[in-house]
Amino acid sequence: MVKEVTIRNYKSVYSAFLELARINVFIGANGAGKSNLLEAIAMFTAEQAGAICMEDLIGKGVRIAKPDLTVGSFYGKQSSKTIEGSLKGDVAGKLYNKIYKLVCEDWGNGYSDWVNEYRNHPLMNIEHFIRNSILLGGTLKDSLPEMSADSVEECRNSLSTFKSLERTFEIEGKKRTPMSNYTEIARRHLSNFLIYSPTIAALRGFTNESKKQPLGLYGEGLDLLIAGFGEEEQNRLMEYGCRYIDWMKHLLIEEDDRLVSDGYRLARSNSALFFIDRLMLKKNSLLSVENVDEGSLRLLFYLALFISSDTPSFFAIENMDGGLNPRVGSRLLKDITALSVLTDKQALITTHNPALLDGLDTENPEIALFSVRRAEDGQTEVKKLHFTRQEVVASPLSARWINGELY
Repeated sequence: MVKEVTIRNYKSVYSAFLELARINVFIGANGAGKSNLLEAIAMFTAEQAGAICMEDLIGKGVRIAKPDLTVGSFYGKQSSKTIEGSLKGDVAGKLYNKIYKLVCEDWGNGYSDWVNEYRNHPLMNIEHFIRNSILLGGTLKDSLPEMSADSVEECRNSLSTFKSLERTFEIEGKKRTPMSNYTEIARRHLSNFLIYSPTIAALRGFTNESKKQPLGLYGEGLDLLIAGFGEEEQNRLMEYGCRYIDWMKHLLIEEDDRLVSDGYRLARSNSALFFIDRLMLKKNSLLSVENVDEGSLRLLFYLALFISSDTPSFFAIENMDGGLNPRVGSRLLKDITALSVLTDKQALITTHNPALLDGLDTENPEIALFSVRRAEDGQTEVKKLHFTRQEVVASPLSARWINGELY
């Protein structure tokens, strides 16, 4: 999982530090900068071989802006054309610390690529360092014999992260483990990061904008994702789905166009997903996604996203509360926390629904709650909130939010 994130000079974020858990909920006023935090992470994870192209950012759900609007601009602060940050965590039981210093290749071109200047320094990017090391656990001298003592000392003096890096690789007696697969696992874990923002048009199969597989950014492809579920995933989806969609008896994937010709799908939708309504007469119990309520489709999307082994292990969801009954949203947060542990997912979630917070177990280390606000100088400020269960019983988080106590 990603444990720590630093962001500097991205849009409204002048400087931010996030200590993440498995499920991370971000609250704040409209325009506070919640989406900017998610997009900065998406931009970092879009890096491939030192470069970040606009096409990849769009494919991750980032709102594209021209370069001088992508970097911060604050009163009383010297402007910079560099976006900096880091992603620190562990994957496959091993640590990584990705460091970024992003600059635009052509400031006159709104669709220009960005490049990571840290990529070319042998120690500024620890993944790069590992890739050039022979074994995890080797000393700097063993791993980079071509570096002179003076060069190592220069790096030691110039890098704030050097000491922690050195401790990581020089623990006495640590088992030396070949690194052939580790960096690829870490790369996939980060590079697959997406910002999901489901829309009802995509969930109903009317649009297919993002072209992402197996599940699109806006909900397109939900039928294909479910169709590819194994027996265990199908059973889990039905178990959780029936908790929330009380009228649902079963899900059906159309294998041919017979249901279209029979009038069950009027050919406007591209989705092959059908629902069987247990409360209706058998002859009228089959419903296409065109005829199912918005909340049920969104619930199914969220459950499938967390259950599937084919969806990213690290992702974000914008405005998770959309179309959901407040009580349902509160329960859902509890269930997706349990699912995320079961399927090893990590999620960043934004919401504007106070009731959603009442599903948070504030003493569960797998959950983190962040308050986001804009300061008077325009900077986005982020604060991690901590409450005991006793404090929440005395005054629920939803009430605290409505009363303005969480900013």
